[in-house]
Amino acid sequence: MKSRRIKHFLRLNYPLQVVWAGQKVRGFYPDLQGCEVESRDVREIYALAEVARRQWLTESVLIDAPIPLPNTYLDERHARPAHRGEEKTGSGAAPALR
Repeated sequence: MKSRRIKHFLRLNYPLQVVWAGQKVRGFYPDLQGCEVESRDVREIYALAEVARRQWLTESVLIDAPIPLPNTYLDERHARPAHRGEEKTGSGAAPALR
């Protein structure tokens, strides 16, 4: 069962961000907290990042840690705070704001 979950997450397209940090290149997956690599060679960063991504996802499944879906970091960055007085309408419509 876990091998099926691992394969599922490995097929997902997590965005990689690459930035220069001084004389090094840093690659990280914003959705996968702590999944990052550094190198002096920009050509190497993609291969290193893929290995790190695979290890991060595999280990997370094996220890039953929560795994975010790709681009979840965008939702969190742009999420509106909850307001007091929100009520569910029960009709599947958006919550009513007071």
